[in-house]
Amino acid sequence: MSPFISKMKLRILSRRIKGFWEEYRRNKIGLVGMAIILMFVIAGILAPIIAPYTPQDSNLAAAIAIPEWLKVFPQYSDLPSTYKSEINFTAEETNNFINVTFKDHDPEIYKFLKKSAIRMWTVTYQGNNKDPLEVKLFWNFTYSYQPPPVIGYSFRWRAINLSNIEYNLELCLVRWGNESAEYSLWDSNMGVASPLRNLKYRSTVVSFPKPPVEPYVYSNHNSSLARLGAQLGLYGNITSQSILKIMFSEKGEYGLVMHIRLKPKSTNAKCEISIIDPEFVWLGSVHGILGTDNDGGDVFSKLIYGIQVSLSIGLMVALISTAIGTLVGVTSGYLGGLIDEASMRIVDLLLCLPVLPLLITFTVMFGRQLYLIMLFLVFLSWMGLSRAIRAQVLSMREMAFVESAIASGASKGYLLLRHIIPNIMPLAFTSMMLFIPGAVLAEATLSFLGFGDPTLMTWGRMINTAYAQGAFPRLAWWWIFSPAVAIMLLCAGFVFMSHALDQILNPRLRRRR
Repeated sequence: MSPFISKMKLRILSRRIKGFWEEYRRNKIGLVGMAIILMFVIAGILAPIIAPYTPQDSNLAAAIAIPEWLKVFPQYSDLPSTYKSEINFTAEETNNFINVTFKDHDPEIYKFLKKSAIRMWTVTYQGNNKDPLEVKLFWNFTYSYQPPPVIGYSFRWRAINLSNIEYNLELCLVRWGNESAEYSLWDSNMGVASPLRNLKYRSTVVSFPKPPVEPYVYSNHNSSLARLGAQLGLYGNITSQSILKIMFSEKGEYGLVMHIRLKPKSTNAKCEISIIDPEFVWLGSVHGILGTDNDGGDVFSKLIYGIQVSLSIGLMVALISTAIGTLVGVTSGYLGGLIDEASMRIVDLLLCLPVLPLLITFTVMFGRQLYLIMLFLVFLSWMGLSRAIRAQVLSMREMAFVESAIASGASKGYLLLRHIIPNIMPLAFTSMMLFIPGAVLAEATLSFLGFGDPTLMTWGRMINTAYAQGAFPRLAWWWIFSPAVAIMLLCAGFVFMSHALDQILNPRLRRRR
């Protein structure tokens, strides 16, 4: 092929593309569809950047927290957002026998925890006093919202160099306001209810030889409702709301106090007790753009990551189904005879199959992995296109330009590649645009019914979880409608685009305009 001919072909192709775009941009429905699809494609590609969390993250806020932008309405204005803070203890005055020190690095603990910084408060006792002693570590904060739905704390602690001494640790929440009160959250006796601080002392520490730190302590009040309920005089059906309504009965100053109580047995007693990396959190009743689900996960992040799955399924199923349908339709329509009869009877049988029951049966029998679901959808999707392609090929075989090519000695391969296939491609392309929303809806239906891939976050699975976890009676509309609206918009985008392409590529529709 000479360079001149190649340049001419490139110019022709360039003019065709330019002419197509001139036609397309005059179609308002098509432009809307393209904008919607581009929005989803960009969001899917940039999901790790756009989404503030991963789909697996949980306990980011309270269960079914409302979207944060609703705080513009007065009834939601003083609901708390999630707050997480390092606890920076301050020690009260101590005597000559006790020394409280702070470190941000300890080689032994640093090696175990593998952290760049470790905050550690160490209480060291060595004296000649047999009287019980107590050291208090304080940390204060301001709370100016409605009672939080969940509070939690975490820290590590260790007790070493114990000699002739017993000890007890207790973490308390303190309200400093007009109605001051102190509530015991945790103590080192692990489970001893102590509303009156009638605590037992420990003389041994349960820990492993390696590491030299006791197991990680993380808790929220839900794990000790009975303990807190006893302190508050609540019994029976105790809920987190009833407890926190009393504990945070007023807005103002609060604090956490770590009581470290020592009971020497002789005048040469000693010990070293450390509190390591303490943190405090209250989970918010409002969170993010689209609130949270029942696990406190970010709905917006799950919605964004769901785009990747939906687009992958739609595009892969559409491409493979279009290829199979086009191949079967062209082969059947062009060759005719026994091949045509046999292939169309197979297509007729497959068209009679109930799609949804078969999809459910296949997933139960063979598995719910994403690639298997794609194969099942392809198997049940290509038949309609093959019949439409066959009908167009049969019509095209009788046209004058095909008969002229045959009279000129053109081979079957030449006729297919140069005349028939180029003329049926507009139908195949517009049909492919409609295969995509069909595949997206089919996968969403499977996931909603509980037969989707359980390892992936999809829009159908989001709706299934919302239904199973009671989002509908609790009117958690942000959790229910966000994936439903996303499915609707994505499908509408491809339908609009298919409608525009059909108007541009179909000569009959183009004449009607």
